[in-house]
Amino acid sequence: MDTQILEEIGLTKSEIRVYLALSEIGSSSTGKIIEKSRAASSKIYEVLDKLQQKGLVTVVIQSGVKYFEAAPPSRILDYVREREEQFSQQKEQLQKIIPDLELSQKLSKHQSEAAIFKGIKGVKTAYDDILRTLKKGDEYRVMGATTPSEPFFSFIRHFHQRRATQGIKVKVLYTPSMQQLADAIKELPHTSIKFSPQELLSTAFVIMYANKTLISVATKNDITLFRIESQDVSDSLKAHFELLWNQKSRVLHGFSGIQVCCQEVLQTRKDLYLIGANGLLFDRYQKFFKQFDAERVKRKIKRHHLALERTRNQPINTQPNMQVRYLPKQFGSPLVIWIFGNKVANILWDTEDIYLIENAKIAEDYRKYFNLLWKGAKE
Repeated sequence: MDTQILEEIGLTKSEIRVYLALSEIGSSSTGKIIEKSRAASSKIYEVLDKLQQKGLVTVVIQSGVKYFEAAPPSRILDYVREREEQFSQQKEQLQKIIPDLELSQKLSKHQSEAAIFKGIKGVKTAYDDILRTLKKGDEYRVMGATTPSEPFFSFIRHFHQRRATQGIKVKVLYTPSMQQLADAIKELPHTSIKFSPQELLSTAFVIMYANKTLISVATKNDITLFRIESQDVSDSLKAHFELLWNQKSRVLHGFSGIQVCCQEVLQTRKDLYLIGANGLLFDRYQKFFKQFDAERVKRKIKRHHLALERTRNQPINTQPNMQVRYLPKQFGSPLVIWIFGNKVANILWDTEDIYLIENAKIAEDYRKYFNLLWKGAKE
């Protein structure tokens, strides 16, 4: 008889021989089973016990002696069905734990490549590695924001001075909340800074250099940094950074979008031209606009303002270092156009949607359009 199929469903060779022997000789004690199946006497009870567990052998006690009997062959099909049900349950259980196993495997790849730094001393240790790893002319990237902390800000300002002295380049993508730090480092050599709305960036600092990624999570009282040494992780985050950095057209929204526009105006240090300013949001953001205008004046940025006639007596038109003329009454759109440097911002104040375009030719054409309107506008 070909017993290969019995092995394939999970029976061992010893179990097959014992079951077939019992099928031939009928109810029997162990002696005859051993003789017929040629099973090892020391293993016979172990084999019979496993066959019992599989439901393929039963036990009858007569006059205090155990007699074993083979179950009907149809029981083998029952055994196979039970195995199928068991496999199905095991498959469901495996499907539940597969994600955990995969995560564990991924983390294990980085366990020996990860490090944690805590507190300002940990910050210094982690940042020193940037200067040790990179050479003159190399570039690294920073994006995100952090909770204001004077010890950290003091350190980072000093760090950027060292970094610039070593000729290491940096591209920084900050949120509006980082304006103070941006102002402190923006004049340093080899330093490029842009701003992006809070919604697009993490609330943690992410620093990408060489094949390493440094992630900092801060509170007002503490800071923790996680460093992962993985080219795959670093490349993935760099690609995300470059996508945000290289956007020539951006759609911004709400107060954070307004902050981005104002900060980029301050960065350009070029005159600001406004067409159609209507004062819709001046009251809501009055404190912010006053701060913005104070900084604009400090940086000697002139504001040339083509305002709506109905705003003639509003505070928005009485800011320092600005020229104001008024458009005809027919102009009444909520659209306001800002032109600064090589950028044009089309702002819908009623919905607070901002469409920011970075293109020198377009900006120059808009300035020509502004000058034509300016000549015909009322003082």
